[in-house]
Amino acid sequence: MTQEYFEVFRKEGLKEVSIITPDQFISLEDKEKYQYIIAMWFDMILRREMCDILDNMNLDCVTYIDDSVYMFPSSKVGKGCFVGHQSIISWNCIIGDHCYLAMTSLIGHDVVVGKNCITSPKVDMAGRVTVGENCRFFYKSGILPKVKVCDGITLGALSNITKDVNVPGDYVGSIARLIKPKSTDKNL
Repeated sequence: MTQEYFEVFRKEGLKEVSIITPDQFISLEDKEKYQYIIAMWFDMILRREMCDILDNMNLDCVTYIDDSVYMFPSSKVGKGCFVGHQSIISWNCIIGDHCYLAMTSLIGHDVVVGKNCITSPKVDMAGRVTVGENCRFFYKSGILPKVKVCDGITLGALSNITKDVNVPGDYVGSIARLIKPKSTDKNL
């Protein structure tokens, strides 16, 4: 967890919160005695490995939804998620486990986001969008309505997905195009 978010949890009254590295986490022998927040941004492979360890151990994962978030009662947020300040999650949405939605993320109606996905501030996903697992969306990127996005994509800042994406990789542009395919072995 980064120092910035460590302080957020301290302000919320969680006084016994500490930051540990992934190596320290992996070497813990009594993982079931703690609650965890996974806050790794750039290394999606390591992040996925950590989330898989938590899932395989069936550990209790904290979900944090900021008080300023507007979320319809018909929507569901998975375990181990973080939903940042002034985000909106519209009706009938499903946010998978271990997702990180940065402040001011906008999730339209009937959206499904797979597990371990990350948004930067001001990411917009229009209605009836389906996003696979292990995806990253950078600042002010967006997805148009009724679009399906496969596992393991990264969408660059100020980029927009306008049609279905079926190839894992890095996408950029006002009409996003693939600039770097990723190995389908790990979908990352």
